[in-house]
Order: sequence, then structure tokens, then C-alpha cells
Amino acid sequence: MDSEFLDYLAADHDVIVFDNVGVGYTTGEPRDSLDEFADGAVEFIEALGLTQVDLLGWSLGGFVAPRLTARHRELVRQVIVAGSGPTGWVPGAPPFSEQVPGIMYKPGGGLEDMLYLFYPDTESARALGRNTLSTSRSRRPRGLRDGRVGA
Repeated sequence: MDSEFLDYLAADHDVIVFDNVGVGYTTGEPRDSLDEFADGAVEFIEALGLTQVDLLGWSLGGFVAPRLTARHRELVRQVIVAGSGPTGWVPGAPPFSEQVPGIMYKPGGGLEDMLYLFYPDTESARALGRNTLSTSRSRRPRGLRDGRVGA
């Protein structure tokens, strides 16, 4: 997620960003359904001792956030879905690339993986992506910069 956007949100809100088990910068076996990802997010929220949250779902989280909200309405004050897409087949949409799950579940994916997932395949988009990702990566806690949790 773009660091400037997070700064904007953090000016008026407490912001907690996390990767679910086995995805992104975390270890463990990834969940294999939206319900299981929602359960993982609930486990994280409860481990922090929070009783109610405003939930922003971005990318895969844009699919998980509505599922979490539907299953745990008392936990979510409000939900915002951003940077997501439809959860079912859309007529005329290109087929889902088999490369996407491989990248999502690869531990410590690199820059090229992130560019593939989140930016169009044009030089201007990739340049913007490199800039955005270098900024957001530099803001991660030290142990997360190299793909390790808690190091």
C-alpha cells in the first residue's frame, strides 16, 4: 500500500498494517479460502485486544474485508474496500493468470513479483511502481525488509 496514503490515514487514525499468515512478509502455511483469511484477520485483531475496528481491505484484503465483516459484524465499525476486484467471473475479463497465486504464496517475493501483481506492464507504470515500492519497503520494520518476520 502506498506510504503517502498510509501517512494521510495515520494523521487522524491509528493504522495497523498486516499480512495474513503465509502471505507477503509472514511465515506459516497460507490460508486457502476467503473465510480462512477472514478468520486469520480476526485472530490478529483479537490478539491485539481490539474489540472494534475500521477495516480497510486492499488487494487480496479487498476480498477478505467484506467476508470478515459479514461473519463478524460486531467487530467492524466500518469497512472500506480499495484496490480490489470482483470475486466471480466477469464476462469479457481476461482469464486469471496462474502466475498470481505462485507469487502470492512465494516467501519474500521480490520487486519484479510486486511489479507484476500491482502495476501495468508499461515502462512508466513500472517506474512509478519501483518508486512507490522502494518508499514503502524502506518504512517496514527492520526484520520485515528482507522477508523475515521478527528478525
